[in-house]
Amino acid sequence: MDTKKVLWGIVIFLLSLVVIYKICNIFITPVDPLYPLDAIYEYDDQEISVRKLFEASYEDIHYSAYWSVTGSYSERTESYHSSYRAPGSSPYEILNKSINIKYDHYYKDEDNVLGILDGECIEPYYEFTCYGDLDEQSTISTYSYYVGIINGYKKTAYGYSGHECSERFEVDKILMPNLDNLTKVAIYFDGSVDEQGHFVVKFVGNKLPCIAPAFGGDGSRSPFNEAEYTFDAQTRKLVKVTLKYEYSHGGCNGPFSVESICLELTINDLAYGDYEIPDVPNMVCDNSILSGALTGEGTFKPSSVIRNDASEKSSLSSTISNIWQNAVSSIPKESCTVDEISESLSYNAIEYGMNIVKKDYYMNRYENAIYIRYLITQDENEIGYILMPLTVYSAQLCNENNILIFAGDELFAWEDGTIWINHRITSSITTDTYYRLYTDGILKLDHRITRESAFSRLSKTEELSLFSYGDFSELHRFVKEHSDSGYTRMDKYEIRENGYFNTYYVVENTTYSKHLSEEYDLTFLSSDYATELTEDNREEKDATWINF
Repeated sequence: MDTKKVLWGIVIFLLSLVVIYKICNIFITPVDPLYPLDAIYEYDDQEISVRKLFEASYEDIHYSAYWSVTGSYSERTESYHSSYRAPGSSPYEILNKSINIKYDHYYKDEDNVLGILDGECIEPYYEFTCYGDLDEQSTISTYSYYVGIINGYKKTAYGYSGHECSERFEVDKILMPNLDNLTKVAIYFDGSVDEQGHFVVKFVGNKLPCIAPAFGGDGSRSPFNEAEYTFDAQTRKLVKVTLKYEYSHGGCNGPFSVESICLELTINDLAYGDYEIPDVPNMVCDNSILSGALTGEGTFKPSSVIRNDASEKSSLSSTISNIWQNAVSSIPKESCTVDEISESLSYNAIEYGMNIVKKDYYMNRYENAIYIRYLITQDENEIGYILMPLTVYSAQLCNENNILIFAGDELFAWEDGTIWINHRITSSITTDTYYRLYTDGILKLDHRITRESAFSRLSKTEELSLFSYGDFSELHRFVKEHSDSGYTRMDKYEIRENGYFNTYYVVENTTYSKHLSEEYDLTFLSSDYATELTEDNREEKDATWINF
């Protein structure tokens, strides 16, 4: 009997262990420890799992007529002289970048969905380049990114104002990750509730393929290796997402840097009902200020100044100048659109028997200026062009120094915004006039080169006067005393330096510029040094003009 009791006791004990194991298996440990998405936990008499939390959240978010998100994106790089950091040591350089984010999401049906990401960037001005805005001191940097489906067709648009400084991503693809794409991703969730009454699910893995599509392309652009999803334990609603990345490089007692990126998104109230989906803007270019100018939405104050630095003044140039000034003064408002100044210009040209029409434009590669070219004709003959520059300075459109170019002159435009006009005065004298964008947002005459290809012709009074009237007497003496020197060419450089123009001369086939400057009341330079001053030796691509 005792033996039977012992055996029955053992059997009951083993059965108890099995029951306890089953209970633990259901309520505590995952069914499949290798697939924690479906590990079942119990909270408030209900079963929960990572998958169940995200499925419930998907239903809420995806089908809501409207919901919004606020948050921030930040980057921080700390640089140290050595990987060994004593307690309390500080980095010698810290670079910060911070973007305040707002996201609005609209849903009507599967064929009409739109997300709008708005960002406002805050970072030290010295990190800005002139890309998008010529004002380096300005900290204005905002952007909008549209992604959606309108009437069954995918629509996207992007535009920034001020400096170009943005981070583009699709928020809905972050909030609703692809749980079927968790390759090499560790999942952390134990079913517990934190002090704030939240469930926290954490994904850790390289580039996190479950959210990588939110950053475009094949997902390789995703910088994050950790994602933390916070759910309200009572409602099971997703309330916050935090993405993180940290990387250290350098070391061995050498320079050492720590880079970190953080994206925080807080989900606001979800709403149902009817919400009108906003229009997706038509962007001609990413710079929304320049795009607005080209689409007729942006306004600017037109300048009455029209320059004619490349060629000689004439009655024709005076007439065109009058047309331009009349066009500006006849606009009733202080500011106008491109279409309004174009119409006024065309109307005023008719009074002088001319036609002036908008022809084409180009935008420089830094996206801080566009040049609009107007064609001038009379009796079907081409007279020339008016070049109207529109620059972006402190997130405003500016217009200064419009340029007159005659048909006989050659116009070259470079991608950096430089304008170069070649004009022939005589068979042997030509001028090259260069305009460049300055950091005050104005296109200015930068330098002009007058070239005499036949040095011997400068002995003639008329030729010398056309070449350089201001230094006539001293040049006349120089040419007379070097008539048999073998010089074949002479160039005059007028270069803007510290707000003033200085005049220099370059004689071909000589390096004795200092010696010549001591003999004459003229400043001579070597050809190499003159090129260095003007930076005319840099390689630049020709701009591409786009017809209206």
